[in-house]
Amino acid sequence: MKSDLISMEHSEVIRGFSILIIIIHHLCRHAISDPSDLIIFYNLGHIGVGLFLILSGYGLSESYKKKGLNDFFYSKLLKIYTPFLLVNILYVTLNQQLLGQHLSFNDKILYAVGIINFDANFWYMKYLFLLYLSFYVVFRLSIKDNYKLIFLTIISLAFMASPFIPDSGRVNSLTFLFGVLISMKKEFIEVYISKMNMGKLSLTLLSLILISIPLIFLSEYTATMPHIAGKLNFGLALISAAGLFYIIRLPMQERISLLLFYVLAVSYFTTTDLIVTYSWAFALVLICPVVIFLLKNMNLNSHSIVFAFIGSISFELYLFHGAFMYSYDFILHKFPLEYSFFIYLIFIMILSVVFKKSTDGIQRFSYKLSTRVS
Repeated sequence: MKSDLISMEHSEVIRGFSILIIIIHHLCRHAISDPSDLIIFYNLGHIGVGLFLILSGYGLSESYKKKGLNDFFYSKLLKIYTPFLLVNILYVTLNQQLLGQHLSFNDKILYAVGIINFDANFWYMKYLFLLYLSFYVVFRLSIKDNYKLIFLTIISLAFMASPFIPDSGRVNSLTFLFGVLISMKKEFIEVYISKMNMGKLSLTLLSLILISIPLIFLSEYTATMPHIAGKLNFGLALISAAGLFYIIRLPMQERISLLLFYVLAVSYFTTTDLIVTYSWAFALVLICPVVIFLLKNMNLNSHSIVFAFIGSISFELYLFHGAFMYSYDFILHKFPLEYSFFIYLIFIMILSVVFKKSTDGIQRFSYKLSTRVS
């Protein structure tokens, strides 16, 4: 049995797969005149984001188990905020030089630090910071790990209901929590999987997919059959809650009280317009583990090597792909898309590699400087 349920190598492959899905998803929505040409990718961006958030939750929890919250803000928050800050400064400059956009000094600051978004896709950064902060606050509490999971669950449900969270964040309100859960119950999951033969494992994966499909269709047709959709979601929610409380292994009295709370929360979700969000949220929790398992068990062939390379620069690709698809498009609409897309992709990959090496160097220098000062 491998010591790591999701190793660093597998994480890179999953990230590479995820960012490609997200890029093609945005291409389908913004650069293709007829989105039906790539209809399968029209909503698959949710899955790409879900995979990233599962890995984030899993990675944070694994790091916490090894070294607690020591150096949390530098090693976690600044590691992602520094490239974000630098790319925003770059966009302030490019917008002024290429697009003739002249901003006031105050607006430049607001754009640079990320309070105002240059790119609509940057909603993810604010959401990720919010999740990181939630994790930090909850795991600072001197309570049992099971109760920390319960607090994260309540926060996740609050995010799902919040009108201040973007739709893409709300439908992924459970995936970060799921990543933390996988990490905290890793040994239990590894033993459970090791006892399953290939037939049973295949049947389990197929069942997860088959359950997720009607959930997705349910979200599309909720307006025409709200009562049926509400009942189906309510039933699935109770089943999932029972499974979650079994995995957490709480005392029976606490399971019953939490189940009652869960019933009230889900009753609210399934009797309002949040049912669409709720359907997608549960579908993603079912689909993403299947994708992770399949990618994890890929042979190390040329495809997984390509995914791993793309995964190593996935964050930088996320920062650049939208701007050069919408604001600074120099190729996508100039030539047939089957050719221009690959030129565009190669360009942003080269840009991402250069940017990553630059930001890594800056972060190493700043870290050495801070340790000398301290």
